[in-house]
Amino acid sequence: MMVFEFLPIEGGTFYTCDSKKDLRDIMDGLFSGNFKELPNKHIRLTQGTHRNKSIENFDFPSFHPDGLLATLAGMKTISPFIEQCGCWTEFYSIQGPLYYFSVTKEVDILDVNETKFIECDGYKLGVTQYAFKPCTKYWPIFRLSNLKGHFPLVTESFIEFYNQNKLTGLRFKLVGEVES
Repeated sequence: MMVFEFLPIEGGTFYTCDSKKDLRDIMDGLFSGNFKELPNKHIRLTQGTHRNKSIENFDFPSFHPDGLLATLAGMKTISPFIEQCGCWTEFYSIQGPLYYFSVTKEVDILDVNETKFIECDGYKLGVTQYAFKPCTKYWPIFRLSNLKGHFPLVTESFIEFYNQNKLTGLRFKLVGEVES
């Protein structure tokens, strides 16, 4: 199985709120995993450098380290495929409702002895080269159970579904292969 990082499209969008407190509440809630308790905040998507396409035309106009931010169309399309891997929270934005998918499925496939990390004072801040243990159970989108606070990863089945349904807003980078 091939494993990929997902990234926003080049020059995509980012989100903000009407107040710093609202943004801090959202970020704190998402980072701590309290996505079910987040109050409905008015978030605003801001256009990046990719100005030849309206924000509303992306199925995934932005993303967050723990999951995906989707439009209604994006959420409805991908939900049946990833529903076993997390849960959705609705947000309100100036452009209309947006849906945040928090990835809760964790998989223990990272070989921490062979993986190369970016470290600072003993804390693992990122990965420069992944090494994976064999695995027989696959999920389309998941988090690494032994690397907290890290972006979710996706499999080639996620990318195939994404491409077959002509979804937009994400790009993918191969990070490794997991043997069965």
